[in-house]
Amino acid sequence: MGRSLGPAVRWSRFPSAATSTPIGMDVADQDLPPHPGALQAFRSLESDALRYRESSPAVRPAIAGHCRRWFHWEPDAAEIVTFPVGAKTAVQIAVEACTDRGAAVVIPTPMYSGILKVASVRGRNTVLTAHSSGNDGDFSGQLRLMDALLEGSHRAAIIIANPSNPSGRVWRPEELECLDKVAYRHGSCVIVDEVHSDLVWEPHKHVPFGASPRSARWIVIGSVSKAFNVGGVGWCWALASDPELRLSMLEVTSRMGLYEGSTLGDLVATSCLADQSDWLNLRREELYRRTLIAVEHLRTQASGWEVCEPEAGFLLWCKVARDDLRDDAANWLWESTSIRGLSGARFSERDQRWIRLNVALHLPVLEEALARIAAASRQ
Repeated sequence: MGRSLGPAVRWSRFPSAATSTPIGMDVADQDLPPHPGALQAFRSLESDALRYRESSPAVRPAIAGHCRRWFHWEPDAAEIVTFPVGAKTAVQIAVEACTDRGAAVVIPTPMYSGILKVASVRGRNTVLTAHSSGNDGDFSGQLRLMDALLEGSHRAAIIIANPSNPSGRVWRPEELECLDKVAYRHGSCVIVDEVHSDLVWEPHKHVPFGASPRSARWIVIGSVSKAFNVGGVGWCWALASDPELRLSMLEVTSRMGLYEGSTLGDLVATSCLADQSDWLNLRREELYRRTLIAVEHLRTQASGWEVCEPEAGFLLWCKVARDDLRDDAANWLWESTSIRGLSGARFSERDQRWIRLNVALHLPVLEEALARIAAASRQ
């Protein structure tokens, strides 16, 4: 079956000027196997299963059960909206559903480049950014900036990622409360991308934005793509603060020519989210081990590298503080090591010296990558 699939994005499209075997550390998926239930979902498809269908009756209870077990959140399964697209497109649907045309969309940066791309909804909205270099330990400064940017706005939106992408920092409960107050004061809707929420490391805890009473309107977007490693299956889900927002999201989805949910996405998500075995904990441990190895190596062996303390996920946010850095850290990394990372400039135009690295590689490949980085940093 694998021979009929196209190449993985992270391991393809390398420039021809590689000085050694290229290593992809840019796109956020894993080189580890996906959840076994996802593969079983593919095998279980019946001959007529790929027709147009309504959403599976099992998928919403599976989402609600997962939220209850992992986050002590009790969402109403009937209020869950599913999408046959990835979370990035769902953010675009959410923006269009909750804002007026021309309204501001305020985003704390650095922020995942995919969200920055879609936030304006084909030029419909004005994107304003509240920047903070690196990971300064809290989001309080950015909250003040967002408050100022929203002054005079009407039916605007704030978009955050929790945990943060790229820094991996987890929003604290008190910060979420402050965010809620800022949004409510300006009549704005909070859109929260929580796709990395299953991969938060102890002692940190993920608090879903919708799990606590809020004053502002909100939309929370979740997915199985990151933790269960099924990014190639276009599927995600959302919960909203009120029926009007849910209806609006469904209307936007319909205007895009999409059905709610998808046959394959529903099957994969149900298999992953209904699993009560220890698979997810074991996968978290595997990814955490790689994160610790990479952080320790970069901090002790790579001269001039600064690494933000990750609290979740398998992505590292790093600063390359070299005097000879001509333009962009990702360009230097490629030219020096044949390793492709994701440029910090894609997360904010002010962060060219920063780079995001995916450490969810097979261990020998990760060790080779870290050794190359250390050697190049000593030159």
